[in-house]
Amino acid sequence: MSDVHVVLDVFRMWLLVKIYKKAYGSDRGHPSQRKMHVFFLLLLESKYKFVGITHQFNDCFMMIFCLMGIHTWQYGYLWVSTVMLGIAVNIKMSALLMIPGFMLTVAF
Repeated sequence: MSDVHVVLDVFRMWLLVKIYKKAYGSDRGHPSQRKMHVFFLLLLESKYKFVGITHQFNDCFMMIFCLMGIHTWQYGYLWVSTVMLGIAVNIKMSALLMIPGFMLTVAF
């Protein structure tokens, strides 16, 4: 694994923590309980990394742009989020799988 992939993986995990924290909000449950949910979700998500395909076929770059799109959408920047998701689709077409959920959340 190259240094670029290590940096991208650390940045991806940081983005996931920010997204999960924003999704849970500060008014839901006890703070230590929220942290356990984030930790549990990160453990489930990191299982994908061990499959061995994360660093092949530009998956790491596509996931970074998808997560940046989700993160910017959470803060209300819809145009930036749409551009980020478009860049992710240009990198790899499997990012199209995120578009139905994106459109549902934007529409409602």
